[in-house]
Amino acid sequence: MSEEQVFRENTEKFAQWVQDHFSRVSTKFKIDDLREQGQGRGLIATEDIAKNERLFELSRDCILNVTTAAMSKLRAGNRNVLESLNQWQALIICVAYEWLMGDKSRFAHYFRVLPLQSSDYNSLMFWSEEELETLKPSGVLSRIGREAAEEMHALLVADIIPNRLQCPELAEFLTQERFHVVASLIMSYSFDVDHFAEKVDTEESDDCDDSDDDDDDDDEGDDGGKEEEEEELDQEDVDQALEELDDADAAEDRLSRDSYLKSMVPLADTLNSNTSLVNATLKYEKSKLVMIAEKKIKKGEQIFNIYGELPNTEILRKYGYVELPSSKFDFAEILQPSIRKYFQDAFSARFSFIKESQAESLIDVIFETIQDSDYLAESLTEDMEDGVVADRYEVYANGEVLTEMLLLLLIISSILVSGGSDEKWFKKLVRGVERKPSSDLLSFINRTILKSHQLLEENSSLTSSSFQNLKELVKLRIAEYPPHITDGTYKLPESYSHLSRKNFSDIALFGEVKCLRDMVDGKFPPLKKNKTPKFNIIDDKKFLKNLLKRKLEDQESKLAKKQKKH
Repeated sequence: MSEEQVFRENTEKFAQWVQDHFSRVSTKFKIDDLREQGQGRGLIATEDIAKNERLFELSRDCILNVTTAAMSKLRAGNRNVLESLNQWQALIICVAYEWLMGDKSRFAHYFRVLPLQSSDYNSLMFWSEEELETLKPSGVLSRIGREAAEEMHALLVADIIPNRLQCPELAEFLTQERFHVVASLIMSYSFDVDHFAEKVDTEESDDCDDSDDDDDDDDEGDDGGKEEEEEELDQEDVDQALEELDDADAAEDRLSRDSYLKSMVPLADTLNSNTSLVNATLKYEKSKLVMIAEKKIKKGEQIFNIYGELPNTEILRKYGYVELPSSKFDFAEILQPSIRKYFQDAFSARFSFIKESQAESLIDVIFETIQDSDYLAESLTEDMEDGVVADRYEVYANGEVLTEMLLLLLIISSILVSGGSDEKWFKKLVRGVERKPSSDLLSFINRTILKSHQLLEENSSLTSSSFQNLKELVKLRIAEYPPHITDGTYKLPESYSHLSRKNFSDIALFGEVKCLRDMVDGKFPPLKKNKTPKFNIIDDKKFLKNLLKRKLEDQESKLAKKQKKH
């Protein structure tokens, strides 16, 4: 059979499997071949579909996770072992075992339409170092996680699978290449499905179970009479496994503590994703999962789900494609080291008495004081609950910036401008900062934190200097991107056909640069729904008058005391 015939036959058999096992399947869509558009399979409406119409329903035993997987029932106690692992480890083992079972798996027809060759993937895990170079300077390169994945693979095949689960044939089958395929499959296709505390079990429905065994608790091996004894032995193995897992937080990470189960959901994962065109969503009901149309879908239109509010770089990392012309949620990143270096240079250039090493120490003190601020810990709103200091700060399209970054820049910019207003005072303030910051310096930084937060949160205002510093940081970030992306000559592809990995990189980087350009091309401050600016830009002098009020009062008090002595 040709490749085309195999593809078509696998699609038809999977569609029939869905019809046979799902509790409801609408006749208003079909599974279609969208490979010419670079989208594999997808769902296409064959008739108009109304908003809120149910496209398909499946019982919870039709999804693949720890509760339904053959590995859980292979030996008594396996379920306990799997539940002692984290979500990723457990589902990787379950999916890999179903793959190993081949035609014996009750999910065999489903597996025939899944991408099970490394050549099927364009996610960043499968890119060469040379190909990854084309994504510089995107921050996504720090989030690929190849080393962590390989550590997990080593742990599974060396200990958990052969020893705890007593399945050496799976340990042999799960090569590093197959491990990466399974992990990428789960990253691309899985859903985090709410589970209802085991109340919904296979007693309610056996729609997806092709076997003659109606008791899901029976052991599929020959050890039925030894179940109680083996449970005790396996629990000892579970405890030992928990102690030996590389992850120090393994006990906290185990899936038995979670309110959801990472699961493979047949047909639901056939829907392609688009952040702008999403028109359907998967709902979790007590005994079943339901795909529902979120809006009216016309005949001939593709039915889209959404994988999350992700930028193109993350879509590329996780799923191996990009959206054209961009993702609705694209963003670029300004890294904390870049902010530190920018202000170190600014302090050194502005004040002749601050050497490079002193500037570095001063910036360290400012960041540490912000990080440890009791005032901020009590005052920050929910959208900044992780604090002001972060490793990186997102810059979105249309001039949208994280409030954390605005507050950080407002604080540091105000300290810089304050020093310029009275260099003699500031020189005394920063003296000895390399050894130990003075109490006066720490007091002033904390006052700047308080006043800056009040200005931003209560008055929705930024100073002119903080705005200028923001733009300069963005310009420096733009300069780090390849010239062919930033010089105005790059043109986006018109379609998804025959895109290379280099094309993916260019599209993703172009989206990041567009977000940065919006910032410097007049779209900041962004507009609220009523079309008024989210922030006012005020003159620094106006803010300094309030910020330095205590300093002026202290100076006047000291002057008055001197005059009394005379």
